[in-house]
Amino acid sequence: QKSFRLKMAEELLGLYSPNRIYRNKTLLDKDDDKTLLDRFKLVHKLSVSGRLRCAILSTFTLNLGYLCEVMPNLFGPQTTIPTLVLYGNKQRSSVTKEMRSLQKGENPNLRLVEIMPFHNFKCAKGVHHSKYMLLFLRDPDEILFLVTTANLCKPWPIDFSWFQTFPKKKEFDTRTEFGTILDDFLQQQDEAIQILSQRDPTEEFTPPLQRDAPSRWLGSIFGLTTVSLDALYDFSESRVALITSVPIITNKDDQRYGHRRIAAALKSANKTSHRVVIQPTSIGDNILDSYLRQLETSYQAEKVQIMWPSMRHVINAIKHLHHVDRITTQQQNSSPISVCKKKNASPLHCPCEFWAKLGFDVKSSIAQYTSLPNCDHLLPHCKFVFSTNQNGSTFDWLLLTSMCLSRGACGDLENGKYSLRNFEMGVLFLHNPPPVDSLPFKVIAPAYLQSDANDTLKGSFVPFVDIENKSISIRQAFPGTFGTESFLPEAHEDLKLLDDSRRYKRPAPLANSDNFTNEQEECIITKTAKRQRSITTPSALRYEPSLILEKDHQQERRKTIDLTPNNSQDRDDDDISSSLFCSLSSTPV
Repeated sequence: QKSFRLKMAEELLGLYSPNRIYRNKTLLDKDDDKTLLDRFKLVHKLSVSGRLRCAILSTFTLNLGYLCEVMPNLFGPQTTIPTLVLYGNKQRSSVTKEMRSLQKGENPNLRLVEIMPFHNFKCAKGVHHSKYMLLFLRDPDEILFLVTTANLCKPWPIDFSWFQTFPKKKEFDTRTEFGTILDDFLQQQDEAIQILSQRDPTEEFTPPLQRDAPSRWLGSIFGLTTVSLDALYDFSESRVALITSVPIITNKDDQRYGHRRIAAALKSANKTSHRVVIQPTSIGDNILDSYLRQLETSYQAEKVQIMWPSMRHVINAIKHLHHVDRITTQQQNSSPISVCKKKNASPLHCPCEFWAKLGFDVKSSIAQYTSLPNCDHLLPHCKFVFSTNQNGSTFDWLLLTSMCLSRGACGDLENGKYSLRNFEMGVLFLHNPPPVDSLPFKVIAPAYLQSDANDTLKGSFVPFVDIENKSISIRQAFPGTFGTESFLPEAHEDLKLLDDSRRYKRPAPLANSDNFTNEQEECIITKTAKRQRSITTPSALRYEPSLILEKDHQQERRKTIDLTPNNSQDRDDDDISSSLFCSLSSTPV
């Protein structure tokens, strides 16, 4: 039986190539799709086969209840596999007191370490946002290094991963750039944990132990004081360059982290580009035209374009999720989607006030995220930076990363200093990058805005912006668009969809799913009915758009009303697993 499990694990590893990236399998995908990567299944197969010796898992948020289901040998109460989990956001993670008891006596092999963003007084803001797995294997001794855009949560949005297995090093006197960068990143995490271990415990924070630092923790496993991965494993055959960010303030010539590290890698490979595309899932504050020039210089590009989803794409994904929720609830008497809907967070983050402060060149560079047909029902949580040839048929280079578009993640040159605030990680394909059709969207897309100073939409889609914040409305975010009569009727429909979703109530399961009609699926209640009874609406959809469109006989007219966000119930942003909802969180994911 053990040899059979070992064979199954080896066959699963053999399906994937380090020259490719793979879309993570979601709970909405078919189980028999071999083109997708189920990273939880991969870890579980390695654990039951006996090959997995220990593991380090890094994430922004985590759902321990779900992890106990899909990786019981690592997170279950009876596990014997030492596991170190580094995570960055307690408020959005399901780390309860009961779950913490797993590592206190009942499960001494599981260590949960929260790396708080303010461990470094020089970088008061930032997040532990890196997402990777270090799986240490035996028979033979190898290390499987997996870099992903996904958190350790229920897989709802689109995420991608890359991994490669590296053998044990035969000679200890050779060093590699890949291994040196990886060791440096783990050392930075060590320092963060050492600083946090000296803080006093509070009700909200339990200081980690110094032995929880990755190098010391590995040392206890391998019987060494500390461990250097570059000294133990041979990374010379790596197919990618490793790109990291760490909280630091350094001199402007430092090329170890962020976009300066990307610049050094592109320069060494003699890569120049006409156009570079950034596909983030969060747009940070104060992204001005001057910052766009920084990125153009580092990416050695004449033009930088930002790929961003539309309001319509977000709402269609939400409506699809409601439909799947109804079907699964009826067929299984319980729906995993219903369970995760009680806590909401969106994979997309760009508040209206952030959009309003974007530089004009930045806004003009934002293009429509256009999904491929097999992914148009999902929202992206993946993050890419890439350059293609003129017709978009091949990549010149491709970066898979956890970095969103923010100064803290990518780095910022200001006043002769170079500063970063986040822990981030990605892999850069400089030679023989994956094919273009590996990505879930079209790599060439039109811009949203016209080339004028009024922010007027030139297409029929409205860019997605968070509209829950009281400080600014959509009208203020798009002053030219909403201030003129040239606003396109098709774009009206995007805001109509937002209003419909605000009034959406999921219907009860039907006896026969075949009789489910579009009218029932929409379930748009009238204003009179809304006044007569209380409405149960998912908290992710409890916001009030500043513009509601009404049809009056033969013409469509605008009715502007001053509505503020509905804050009758505080939102709980603990669980990133429900990330298909249009909730409006304040941090990247």
